[in-house]
Amino acid sequence: MKKVAAIALAVLLAAGSLPGAQAAYREELPFVFDSRPTYAAGGLVECITREDNGLDTPHVYTRDGEHYVLSEPTAQEVLVGGYICAQLPQDGKWTVFRPDGGRALAGAYDRVDVYGDMAFGWIGSWHPPGFFLGKAEVFDLKAGEKLLPGAYDLISAYQDGKLLSTAYYTGPAPDGTLQDVRQMWDADGNDVTAALGYTVDGALVDGYLRVRSVDTGKFGVVDAQGNVCVPMQYDAIGDANGQGAIAVRRDGEWQSWGAVRIADGSQVVPVAYTRLDMLPGDIIAGKGEGWVRDADGNPVTLFDSYGRQIPADGCDACSGRYGGVIYVQKGGALQGIDTGGNVLVGPVKGGFLSFCVEGYDVVLIGRYGESDGGMIVGKDGTVLAPFDTAALGSVWEHVVELQDYQTAEYRMVYSDGTPFPASADVRQVDDIHAADGWVLYRDYEQKTAWITGLDGTPLIPKGVFTDLGEFGDYYFPRAVGGDRTVAPAFVARNQDGKYGTVVVEADVSAQARAAMRTVLPLAMHYSLPRPLGGCVGRMLAQYP
Repeated sequence: MKKVAAIALAVLLAAGSLPGAQAAYREELPFVFDSRPTYAAGGLVECITREDNGLDTPHVYTRDGEHYVLSEPTAQEVLVGGYICAQLPQDGKWTVFRPDGGRALAGAYDRVDVYGDMAFGWIGSWHPPGFFLGKAEVFDLKAGEKLLPGAYDLISAYQDGKLLSTAYYTGPAPDGTLQDVRQMWDADGNDVTAALGYTVDGALVDGYLRVRSVDTGKFGVVDAQGNVCVPMQYDAIGDANGQGAIAVRRDGEWQSWGAVRIADGSQVVPVAYTRLDMLPGDIIAGKGEGWVRDADGNPVTLFDSYGRQIPADGCDACSGRYGGVIYVQKGGALQGIDTGGNVLVGPVKGGFLSFCVEGYDVVLIGRYGESDGGMIVGKDGTVLAPFDTAALGSVWEHVVELQDYQTAEYRMVYSDGTPFPASADVRQVDDIHAADGWVLYRDYEQKTAWITGLDGTPLIPKGVFTDLGEFGDYYFPRAVGGDRTVAPAFVARNQDGKYGTVVVEADVSAQARAAMRTVLPLAMHYSLPRPLGGCVGRMLAQYP
């Protein structure tokens, strides 16, 4: 099972040509690296090196494949935007260097986060399963100066350090007890808490922030420019979905949940439910309305992200929408309905979704009490394989691999049942980005990998490279709406064992849309930076 994820990656390096190339791809990074490149920025390249102790360690190189020498010895280095986070060998602490090799951060810390030109230096320790406990100091890397006074238990940067920061420390309350004190600063280090009238409680989707009023303690939402979008009048702000709806709660005689538009606070679902679930496929499910507070014993009420109620009379639960089908439980049976309440799948007595992934078209329906088999259902309720006829293999967004129980043969189909035109043995298919129009094949016996379009047209021919993989932390071939802004980039290893990167230049996006017939809309989400050793710092944009 493979899921598409992405990072905005702009590699503006000189292009060359490869022997045997047919204008479908070009060389981006030269084939001079002994280890796999993972990231490139500012003329430098980060590669993962297998050390003598068996650990994979990042190091920074020039475009010519030479190890980039900093002003002092380091144990490992990580590219973060225009800076280099490095671990010092003498004590294992982390610091930050400029691209010229000099120190950007005078001190060394147990963990370093970099956001734009802002750095957080943390003093503390990591705890299983990956939590860091400690205090952070904040620095302006361009000026080389401490930006904020003191050290903080929690501090976060929003909008890549260009908008606001929020932090809290534990201090005395008026009654002498300890309390969490939150403050807000701008990127110049000015305390703007009073002027704003709120503190940030957390990041949401698309640059929106959950905020809390300094005066009332109520919650609301602001956008990336600090404009109030959802008034600070709610007792809690919950999850948002990919179509701009967000859950809100009011505490009165009972706690009641509803949903509003994140952009302007207009009502989507009345604030009247004991429980409100933001489900896959942008379905909203409410239970326990009015004075009936037993949410588990009442039917579910379904809405779309614009407040239109979906007929689902008597349904006890909902799993969300996959491939255009909304799966609900009714009277001990699973069934799939459309937005008009019409039954598309089932009902399946004792049925449940044993496999489902948000953003994917295909689900596997199992039955309670049966350990084997299942029914495979695709887009719009198309049955790809009835019960006990085929096993579910690899699954991509719009393509699925099936193995026939009787013949043991493999086949691949689109989620509407149309055969997928694999240009080789389907067992050699390693990855498919159907929305971007390419298929990656891998032959382990012959030690080669190659890429074709969806129709089998060679993009990177077989036999040129021994290995191919997506380049960067997360692959970024397209922008919101499905149009590519960056050509597909791959890290490759040539027959001499050297690594470089290649870019597919063939415009396959139109072909991909035609082959798929429907390209699902994409919604941008922001995730927290990932830890790498003691260093965190790349803001990731994910496209489910």
